Amino acid sequence: MSERPTRTTLGCGLLLTAILATVAFSPAPAEAQSGALVAPPAPTKSAPPSRATRPATGVLGPLWDSAWRAGREGDSGVWDLEGTIATAPRVPGLSDEDATIVATEIALRRLYEDATAIGRPDRALALVEQYLRTPRHPSVEGPARHLLGILRHLAGDPEGARREWSALGFVTDVQLIGPFENERGSGFSAEYEPERSIDLTASLPGKRGPIEWRRFEGMGLAGQIELGEMIRPASEALAYLVTWIEVPEETDAVLRVGSTGAYKL
Repeated sequence: MSERPTRTTLGCGLLLTAILATVAFSPAPAEAQSGALVAPPAPTKSAPPSRATRPATGVLGPLWDSAWRAGREGDSGVWDLEGTIATAPRVPGLSDEDATIVATEIALRRLYEDATAIGRPDRALALVEQYLRTPRHPSVEGPARHLLGILRHLAGDPEGARREWSALGFVTDVQLIGPFENERGSGFSAEYEPERSIDLTASLPGKRGPIEWRRFEGMGLAGQIELGEMIRPASEALAYLVTWIEVPEETDAVLRVGSTGAYKL
């Protein structure tokens, strides 16, 4: 799962509508976890990203991979997590803080790839545990603890993995409707009814007939929602997921969304 950090400000209520296009999803185990969905406020359209946000999100993709590959051949430095972060290529146009956040995610990704390639998740687990003994920026600690959970799972500690993931604030209660037509990606730019208004009691025309909103509760492996297991057909289709987040007062937050297929908020 690829994750892009996006800075946003949460007010007293935030409506999140995610449009997820699917081609194929691999099944993963899920364990139920109860939760209450907050009553929805009136839907509002999100403001476009600020000028300060656009450069970071715009360059992150290509530079992520080029920076990750840089010096990879014959490089054993991946096992020196702090050193890898300190020497990782910096993304132009980002502040020192944001550049460190990106460098940390690159280092964590390299560590995971190398550890799983040689069958040593336990070695990576020890390094991430040691790294997290020092307080870290929330934007760094989140991905590190997410990886720590994956490594615990690979090391045969599913309960420990779940403890790590449960503390990260994953959305575990959503309303979903789909599938809608998305043949050859044609539906992704279309404006289906859920983009115009949210009516959780509505029955809408879908890819193969009438569809209705359904509630999903629980957290799958590593916090994932397995969309391919929840709609049929799951290929050349898209679905809408809606949730509401309430916070007591306006606050800065990092919203992370990832998908194996295309998505938009």
